[in-house]
Amino acid sequence: MKSNFLIIVLILFLQIISDNISNAEEQFKFNITEIEISDDGNLIIGSKNGKAETYNGHEITAENFVYNKSQNILNVSGNVKFFDKNINLTIFSDKATYLKNEEIIFANGNSKAVSQNNIITSKNFNLDIKQNILIADSKVKY
Repeated sequence: MKSNFLIIVLILFLQIISDNISNAEEQFKFNITEIEISDDGNLIIGSKNGKAETYNGHEITAENFVYNKSQNILNVSGNVKFFDKNINLTIFSDKATYLKNEEIIFANGNSKAVSQNNIITSKNFNLDIKQNILIADSKVKY
């Protein structure tokens, strides 16, 4: 009886440790020409072109990056390209905000979405990745 209790406690302990390790995993892998890290590592500012990749199949290339690690929000600007490998969708825009926790992309200015044989242009896009919904809100052409 005592050994069963120890086994259960050990399993719970290992589960807690593995959950903490997976939650501590970095959300983005950055490959940026110039990078500045401030605010005790909670603010990452990148410039002169680069790429940010997620571990769930998203790539974002742009000229400038500002990542707020504590809020898990990535703001990018300048020739933005967001590519979702999972659904083969590419969004181009002047600037974008990626709310990583909610898996939502806001693309602003001269936006274009390309998927297989479909091209949609709009001033702005909102992409809800979890629900697979793309909303175009102004000057839309299909």
